[in-house]
Amino acid sequence: MTIIKVEDMHCEHCKMNIEKALKRKGISADINLEKHTVSLEDEKANEAMEVIKEAGYTPTI
Repeated sequence: MTIIKVEDMHCEHCKMNIEKALKRKGISADINLEKHTVSLEDEKANEAMEVIKEAGYTPTI
């Protein structure tokens, strides 16, 4: 399990944008708005980081 921090995910709209972007790429993730985290399987972490960046956010591990 990989946990990606997305500190600039501030609201439900941000969460939905990230969730939709990941789903378009077939990536399933658990997104926690309060903790600013995206949790997913390790093998999808690099791809998810790119998708989150493309959606306009700043992911870190």
